[in-house]
Amino acid sequence: MPDIKFVNSPKTEGERIKMTAKVVASGFYEKQGFVVVPELSLQINPAIQVIYPSKFTYKRVRTLEWASKWEQVSQSYWRYLTELLPSAKLHGEIEVRMSRYGTVSSSGRLGMVPRAKSVYYLREDARLADLAAMIVNNILQYDRKLLGVTWTKREALMDFILTRPQMKKLFPDYIPVFSQLTRVPKKVREESKQYVNSLGLSKQKIGFEIVSGKVVIKGKLVGKELTKLEKVVIKLLIERMGDLVTYDELADEIWGEGEFKTFWALNKVVERLRHKLVLMGIEASRLESVRGQGYILTG
Repeated sequence: MPDIKFVNSPKTEGERIKMTAKVVASGFYEKQGFVVVPELSLQINPAIQVIYPSKFTYKRVRTLEWASKWEQVSQSYWRYLTELLPSAKLHGEIEVRMSRYGTVSSSGRLGMVPRAKSVYYLREDARLADLAAMIVNNILQYDRKLLGVTWTKREALMDFILTRPQMKKLFPDYIPVFSQLTRVPKKVREESKQYVNSLGLSKQKIGFEIVSGKVVIKGKLVGKELTKLEKVVIKLLIERMGDLVTYDELADEIWGEGEFKTFWALNKVVERLRHKLVLMGIEASRLESVRGQGYILTG
């Protein structure tokens, strides 16, 4: 059972605000079915709501109470979880950063790294079930290649695991996320759109799109600037924006399934792509390398 620590400080809260602003500005939340509104709404489940402050004032979030509650269920949780997901045994220590903002729960990095420390963010109005679900989701992200699952299927699998009889006893208030994402009232979505616009967060600074099967970067159709292989890579990364794309997935896309050349060859393609993106005015950090796993393109 991994060691777990709950923390909250002006530094961690400030980092959360910056992260939330970045993701809100990229439009990632809306693409995934979340809504962005300034206050909790009775019309929707907090799990599908993102809170971003127009003015940030630090206020301490209680962590001892959370640690005590989690301790009561953690042993049974990990026992049941490893029965359902054997890879859960590979989970390293956990740091849970409590926050007043952002989504109700999220991971500092997509996909569990075996035995390595994981950082999770948990909003103060969250429930134990939200932390349990976040851990499951991150393990499923690690397993996604083996399972062959998409983002939506991963959400459905998470709901399945958390509604098993043993888990339901531990987390009776768990609300399936996948089904909730399809029930956001039109009025709430409109309020979300207006609120995001009021924040003045530009979504056009760094733009990646696929238009009629062609790559568009910062509003410009990409032609000879990129090679055929580089276009294959960037298209897959754009389609999976903000999500981890593994080495195997990229290799299958470039050379065909089962025809993986070498990690060196793949890395060279990505390195050249990153260099060319910089020449186009894109920050190199937007194409992030996840050691031992793959790459993430952020909006």
